[in-house]
Amino acid sequence: MCESILRHSLRGNNNNNKNNNNTPKTGLFTSPHLVDVRERIRINGAPVAEDIFLQHFWELFHACERLADEHDKSNDVSSSSSSGGALPMPAYFRFMTLLALKIFDAENVDVAIFEVGLGGRLDATNVLPKPLVTAVTPLGYDHMELLGHTLGAIAREKAGIFKKGVPAFTVHQEDDAMESLRARAAELDIPLYMPPSLPDDVVVGLAGQHQRVNAALAVALCLTWEARNKHAEDVKAGDEAPSYLNEPITPEYREGLQAARWPGRAQVEDDEPDPTGVGSDLTFYLDGAHTPESIAACADWFVDVAAKAPSPTPTRVLLFNCQEERTPLALLQPLHERVAQGNVMFDRAMFVPPDSSTASLKKDGMPKDALTWQQNLGAAWQGCALGSGGTQPSSSSIAVMSTHAEAAASLASTSLPRSSPCVVPSLGEAIEALRLYARGGGDRRKKVEV
Repeated sequence: MCESILRHSLRGNNNNNKNNNNTPKTGLFTSPHLVDVRERIRINGAPVAEDIFLQHFWELFHACERLADEHDKSNDVSSSSSSGGALPMPAYFRFMTLLALKIFDAENVDVAIFEVGLGGRLDATNVLPKPLVTAVTPLGYDHMELLGHTLGAIAREKAGIFKKGVPAFTVHQEDDAMESLRARAAELDIPLYMPPSLPDDVVVGLAGQHQRVNAALAVALCLTWEARNKHAEDVKAGDEAPSYLNEPITPEYREGLQAARWPGRAQVEDDEPDPTGVGSDLTFYLDGAHTPESIAACADWFVDVAAKAPSPTPTRVLLFNCQEERTPLALLQPLHERVAQGNVMFDRAMFVPPDSSTASLKKDGMPKDALTWQQNLGAAWQGCALGSGGTQPSSSSIAVMSTHAEAAASLASTSLPRSSPCVVPSLGEAIEALRLYARGGGDRRKKVEV
């Protein structure tokens, strides 16, 4: 949202544009990527061009190699030594951060926006000595093995990006998290500001009430950047919030917020037409939520949009996967509770392993004996449906479908309880099963929401 706002604002305000008046440039560094690694480094909202990416990639790669060689020679490190004295190449995320900095500098961007990768204090992006503004978005329980097991501990790591003399922003947080953020701001003698709420008439391109909170923060950050980009003075604790934070939102800011898009967040996609050219009967509601807090926000969004679906009520299917370091119930319980409360319960649940474009992965998915984790997820989901008073299912009781035809038959079965789970060996097989079920043919066609 920050990038979209500033891209629109720079086009209408040449005073902040250091490039040619017709070609303002924004730089955005985020992670992870969905399809192409260039998504992490964007110029004017689009992934950096492949030729530019490759040029700077190899320049940086070879520069790192030279530094490693020079270090090894100056320290008399034998190439055959395994003592650990050699200078290693930067780790993946650190390399990508350096690459983003290199590209943004070469492209002479007007503004560079960096999303922290993990935590803050020790994150590679924290190499920036004095940004114009910093912010901490709503916090949740994520990467606890590295950041800590309380929100207060996690917040202390996040607050590591605060810098002396630089204004910091955040939004409403749990008490222990807010206490940690305020404590770090006090140590640095800087103010910690809260943005005003977004006016009701402002349209945000990203769906969900939680995104309006993020949008309000984005507006405050962009206003602060524009003000400090003209004249930056060190701020101190006790400084009043700048008056511009309460000024009416400009048309350019409104356009930027409305144009904001982020694949994999509250994304709605209709499936492609069937082979006969008939329009899709299958709609995907996509979100990459992976913490209890973001799962709850995702569920609220789905409840809101699903409740507006026209009659007849579609078949609703949960298609789910998470990594094994996650706690299944911590994610599935809030999802189940929110959709049940919203009366848009799923008719079936399908659990799949992650797919990849890597050629070495078999197209037909994983063998049955390698799907234990997905069965664990299915058992956790079924346990949510049964509640604390029911007999909790074992993972071995969760059916594993061998083919998409078998999975489609399971979707069509009238003998299974509502919201029954199953495991499908690949995402591709699951999608083909959903298509087969939705495109039953003739008057058997069904509207399906996933």
